[in-house]
Amino acid sequence: MKIVPWVNKTITPKPNGRSSDFISASYIWGCNGGCKNYCYVYRNQKQTVNVATNLDQIEAAAAKLANKLPLHKPPNQISQNGLYYLDIGCNSDVALYSKRIELERILKFYDNNLKLNTTFATKYSKLLTLDVNHFNKKPRVRVSLMPERLATVLESGCTPVPERITDIKRLQSLGWEVQINFSPVVLYNNWQRDYNELFKIIANQDIDVPCEVIMLTGSVAPNIPEFEHNYLLSNEFQEEKITKYGSKAKRYNYHMKKGAIENFKTIYSKYWDVKNIRYIF
Repeated sequence: MKIVPWVNKTITPKPNGRSSDFISASYIWGCNGGCKNYCYVYRNQKQTVNVATNLDQIEAAAAKLANKLPLHKPPNQISQNGLYYLDIGCNSDVALYSKRIELERILKFYDNNLKLNTTFATKYSKLLTLDVNHFNKKPRVRVSLMPERLATVLESGCTPVPERITDIKRLQSLGWEVQINFSPVVLYNNWQRDYNELFKIIANQDIDVPCEVIMLTGSVAPNIPEFEHNYLLSNEFQEEKITKYGSKAKRYNYHMKKGAIENFKTIYSKYWDVKNIRYIF
């Protein structure tokens, strides 16, 4: 995959409300991570990874947004600290390309803004070596986890799950605020057993942090091999939906998802307070 300089012309942050208050303009578009089985970015940007060069414009757009926001945000599931969080890694894994972008400059811009802070999810936490203890605010990194047995199939090119778990303590020592991103949750035979084992491994390392939980939703992509497509979303358990951006997607049907969410929370509650779950859907 070729990495090329790129001027991002879509620089206005978009409202979010789940992982963050807003989605930042993309600093990177594209990814050569090993999540080709389910990731929309991989399917839509296979040949190149675009790295934005117009940081000044992206920062100006974020500053313009901040100027319109109240000084203190009412507490919500995203944060209780009065800050507005922007996800700076929606279209790629920031950690994977941390050597290709001016990560410290990007983070310091938000760190110096009175109202804003940053967040992003990663499956390559070991590549984050930046010490941010000298920052005014802790940037938030959400370490993505799933059972290792599933990750070897769906995320074969990413950091092994046990290493991601161990890395949580290291990132905390570097000054990062670490949360967990259980995403995507794939429902298959014995998924409950595998998540119980995953939770046990995390808890045994004395890790107790907030998390987010996202059941698998797959973009309709006919070029996915039938075997992989059926493995991810069996026809009898899925329904079609239209995303808020107007594209077609498939998800677990309402009744299956509702039961799975309750099962997930029941297993989770054996190890932590379910109030740790910021959101689950």
